[in-house]
Amino acid sequence: MSGKVNSANFAITEFSDSNPDADHIGGFLDVFDAFPVETVFVSGDPNSTLTYNTFLRGVSDEGAKTEVLRTGMLMDWGGVRADT
Repeated sequence: MSGKVNSANFAITEFSDSNPDADHIGGFLDVFDAFPVETVFVSGDPNSTLTYNTFLRGVSDEGAKTEVLRTGMLMDWGGVRADT
């Protein structure tokens, strides 16, 4: 078994970065390369690092929309619910 997922069979409709630090967002460019992504939820914490700006450019290049998570938002992913 190769350990790789066949990205032709999967799409990521939504994902969230927990904060804009490099150790939380640094690998997302590989996700964009491997899977179609529709929406990225961001924390809204201000950050102007090269890593975060590269991440935002990757979101834009992917064509994904960006939404800022706000306190009290209810997320529902096919019956899996999360409160922010």
